[in-house]
Amino acid sequence: MLTSALAGCVLDETSDRDPTYADLVQENDQMTLVIEELKEKYWDMHNQLNESNSSLDELNSMIEAANNSILTLQSDLVVQQDLVAVWTLRALSNNFSNVNLSGANLYGANLIQATLEDADLSNANLRYATLMYAYLYGTNLSNANLSGADLIEAALEDADLSNANLSGAYLFDTYLDGVDLTGANLSNAYLSGVIWSNTTCPDGTNSDDNGNTCENNL
Repeated sequence: MLTSALAGCVLDETSDRDPTYADLVQENDQMTLVIEELKEKYWDMHNQLNESNSSLDELNSMIEAANNSILTLQSDLVVQQDLVAVWTLRALSNNFSNVNLSGANLYGANLIQATLEDADLSNANLRYATLMYAYLYGTNLSNANLSGADLIEAALEDADLSNANLSGAYLFDTYLDGVDLTGANLSNAYLSGVIWSNTTCPDGTNSDDNGNTCENNL
């Protein structure tokens, strides 16, 4: 490129006259100008290259961040897929033992014959849920809202129902052996056939000391 640019600045050796000092000065000035132009172009290209490298570094950084995000999402997806598999198996077997559903919204849930042994359902919303024939051994239902829930023939042995809302709940033939009903609200609950055995009544007394019932100690 430099040779080409300077080609027009070189004196013709076949010229009929010898170059004068003025000619040489003029040629030198022209060559200097061309060199300066070439230097300017060089630095422009250098700066563009630096900007290009900077953009490339930025792009590589963005690509690396995206790859890390993808790896994180893939890891999270595996965890979610495992959880889905676990809950699918639980749903198929209707077995929710030891699960933590504290504060869960299970309004109107169908839990007929479900196994909820040692599950944590404290503060859960179980209004109008169907728990007919459910197995609730050792289940924590403290402060749960079970108003209008169907607990017909459910087994709640040693369950914690302290401060639970059971107003209007159906407890026909429900098994309440060792259940803690301290502070529970059973207003308008249907209690026909309930099996009271070592049950802590809402007023803190024991069903065994109240003629094997809590109906007069709500």
